[in-house]
Parts: sequence; structure tokens; C-alpha cells
Amino acid sequence: MRTRSAKAELGGGKIQLLLALLITAALFISGWRIIPIYIKSYDFQDTIRQKAKFARVERKTPEAVRDEIYKKAQELELPVERSQIRVSQTSIGLRISVNYRVPVDLIVYSLEIPFEYVADTGTTI
Repeated sequence: MRTRSAKAELGGGKIQLLLALLITAALFISGWRIIPIYIKSYDFQDTIRQKAKFARVERKTPEAVRDEIYKKAQELELPVERSQIRVSQTSIGLRISVNYRVPVDLIVYSLEIPFEYVADTGTTI
């Protein structure tokens, strides 16, 4: 009987090691796929802020600003459509708002990360 319990204990260590490796791999894959999305989205948000900040100086039409923001989204390979970029004229300049979702495939689970950015000429510094 003593040999059976010793073998059971050895098997338990292998299962714990396998679970630890699976969890580590899942965390690595998740980070590998999610972190670049946040980096690209932060860059996109910075572009939106800059366009709103300098809208008055550059004297571009809302449509021209929308086109520039759309080109940046395409450059960053973000799933943003022109219709999701709203640029409106205000008394002090422009107000830009963008809502989009990025799908992420984590092999065994899929999720969508929502992003919402709003920038206004008067509130950006």
C-alpha cells in the first residue's frame, strides 16, 4: 500500500506542473494579443487629441479632420469605420468623438475590447 500512495503523490506533482504551465501559457498568449491593441489605441487617442487641439490653427474642415483620423486608424490597423468618427463644429473649434470595439481571439475565448475617445478644442491641453 505504501507504494501506491507514493506513486499518487508523484502523479500529483506532474499534474500541478502541467496546470502551472497551462496557466502561464494562457497568460502569455493573452498578453501577447491584448497589449499591442492598447498600444495602438493609445497612439490613436493621441492623434485625436492633437487634431482637436490644433483644429483652430490648422483651419481644416470637419470632413478633412475625419479623413485624417480615419487614415491614422487604417495605418494602425484598428477596426474603425468613417461613420464611427464624429467631428462637429463648436463655438471654440472642433469636438471629435470615436467609439469602436476591437475583437480579440484568445484561442479558447473571444472578447471585444471597447474604446471611446472624446476630444474638444477647448478641453485639450
